[in-house]
Amino acid sequence: MSVAPKSKISSQRLAKFKINSLSETAPIWVQWLIQSQRYTSAIAFILISATLSSYAAIVYSQQLWNQEYQKLQSLQRKERELTTAGELRKNQLAETAITPNQGLVAPSPENSLFLEAAPQRPANKITKSPIKSSPVPQNNPTPLGY
Repeated sequence: MSVAPKSKISSQRLAKFKINSLSETAPIWVQWLIQSQRYTSAIAFILISATLSSYAAIVYSQQLWNQEYQKLQSLQRKERELTTAGELRKNQLAETAITPNQGLVAPSPENSLFLEAAPQRPANKITKSPIKSSPVPQNNPTPLGY
């Protein structure tokens, strides 16, 4: 009894069975289903990728919006605090003005400050056109402002 090597047996058996792909031997409707599965798999992958990327963009933009909104609320709170502090200061000044001998004095010629005009400076030699100034009265005792 002669024993054939295993490799010859398996190669002989394989020779008997020709392996064909399903797409070559299947009916047309099965081939159409296989093609449609390939295309729909690609389309599904693209749609899932687009969905995930748009979701990530929406989440990121909401986080940015939330941060900016918190900054806005903080600035509005500070604005209200400053407005309140300013109004409180105005109220304190008004109460101080009403109360006599609290440092505020009604304006009158006796308690006004009179300032004398500064002496006129010589013209700058660097400039090409001399600066024309209006004559200023030197000894006029009118108040310039409070």
